[in-house]
Amino acid sequence: MNPAPITCARAARPGRRFLTGLWLVLALRMAHQPVAAQTPTIVSFTNSSAISIPFYGQASNYPSVITVPCLSGTLQKVTVTLSGLTDPAPAFVEILLAGPSGPGQAVDLMYDQGSGSGVNDVTLTFDDEAAAPLPANGQITPGTYQTDDGIDNGDNPPPTTNALAGFIGTVLEGDWSLYVFDSGSFPITTSGAISNGWSLTFYYFPLTQPGPVQFSSPQINGLGQFQATLSGPEGTPVVIETSTDLLTWTPIATNDMAASSVVFTDTNAPTNQLFYQAVVLSPPATVQFGSPEINGTGQFQATLSGPVGTPLVIETSADLETWTPIATNAMATSSVVFTDTNAPTNQLFYRVTTCP
Repeated sequence: MNPAPITCARAARPGRRFLTGLWLVLALRMAHQPVAAQTPTIVSFTNSSAISIPFYGQASNYPSVITVPCLSGTLQKVTVTLSGLTDPAPAFVEILLAGPSGPGQAVDLMYDQGSGSGVNDVTLTFDDEAAAPLPANGQITPGTYQTDDGIDNGDNPPPTTNALAGFIGTVLEGDWSLYVFDSGSFPITTSGAISNGWSLTFYYFPLTQPGPVQFSSPQINGLGQFQATLSGPEGTPVVIETSTDLLTWTPIATNDMAASSVVFTDTNAPTNQLFYQAVVLSPPATVQFGSPEINGTGQFQATLSGPVGTPLVIETSADLETWTPIATNAMATSSVVFTDTNAPTNQLFYRVTTCP
């Protein structure tokens, strides 16, 4: 594996003086290294399976699901695109988006709009920054629109918000569900479809991992040994490697950062010129629950233990088969107390998963 650029320092033979401008090389090796973004990261997911819409009742895929894999971060914006909507009476087509937390986190995309005109193979994108929602009456044309501006109780699960902004700050990872229902347009009995499926686009800030570990204050001590200070996040696993040519590297020590600043000494005095580098390993994806309890307010509470900075998702289940994410975060310290602020009304199982 070719290391990407941490700090590397050169040690001289005992008795030699360091050059005035000590040469530093940056080298870093991390298998998973998201960095704090100045602008949101944009990623899209698609379910291209056609959705058949009957002249009355639930669509063929009810709901149609897009499963977002382990994607940890802070959601800033989401848009939805329906590709190839055809229906003789779109005003009777109710379309609702529900997030990973289920129908309790949902918004109507379309409801009672486009009365009087059918649509044929139109692509619609729903974006809070669009100029207006779909027209209540008249022809629906391809374009970008706001979601339905009301909270209506139709035949789908009830919406809880009237804008996609209602998803801001919520969990990204999990099942996003599109519910499509035709409430009937008698005497029209022609069915419709979303022929090319639908897609989601997320704008989010990824969770950050621990930063690099760096050498500083390199010197040859009184015993002729290389010595330097390692600085970095506590708990970060580090390998110290040496090289004589900057091409072939040999590990000489492996350890975790016991503190944010650690003095490293190569107890074998070098007999020739050596280069040193600190290689940061991927933190082990191991976060565990401990001390589970129901606190004084009836809420589930437990201690999470694991490497600082590890992105994780807390999930719950009533049957150990279907799991619903309820929180996404990163380990701020090696031990964090988690509280489910929604007191469970029935038996729930909890688990923590980490992102690769």
